[in-house]
Amino acid sequence: MAKKTTRTGTPSKVRFFYIKGNHFRVLHVDGALGGITPRGFLHFAVYSERPAIPQTAEHQVSIEGRLSEPLSQEGKQGIVRELDADLIMTMQTATDLRDWLSKRIEQLERLEGGGKVRTGARNKRSRST
Repeated sequence: MAKKTTRTGTPSKVRFFYIKGNHFRVLHVDGALGGITPRGFLHFAVYSERPAIPQTAEHQVSIEGRLSEPLSQEGKQGIVRELDADLIMTMQTATDLRDWLSKRIEQLERLEGGGKVRTGARNKRSRST
């Protein structure tokens, strides 16, 4: 059986195989920052936010060997934005990603409106810069 093609001679169907790379992982994203590279690509780093973790802590040890609550802690004060990945893409890929995200957002809004899905905390203020 002959493969079906379009008038231009290209195949009418194509199959893609999705294979997870060695560095595949799930990332929680709270925001992004980035810009345009000198070669004209769009780049943005995605980050997650969390309170700073103490670098050191001192505890009293009881006679039974139990630790007390921390007597003192040292470390950064504030919020940490941990950069997890930097994405670099062409303008066309960025446009395609924008369109894909817009469609997913519309689907989610319809599902939320119908009470079919409950989403995580919504933050009306964008943190991306």
